[in-house]
Amino acid sequence: MNTRMVSILQHLLAADTPVKSEHLAKLIQVTSRTVRSDIRELDEFLAQAWSIDSACSFKGV
Repeated sequence: MNTRMVSILQHLLAADTPVKSEHLAKLIQVTSRTVRSDIRELDEFLAQAWSIDSACSFKGV
């Protein structure tokens, strides 16, 4: 996960309402396509991290 993705995640977590990719793009000065791509990658990263964490907790680790 790079610093841009961390920034996107921070903005999403701080938001009270849904945030458009165009808005995030303006905030971090990239294209909305880049934001959407980063969000897809974040989704995969977090899904994998969650499944690893969940697997560990079920095994009592």
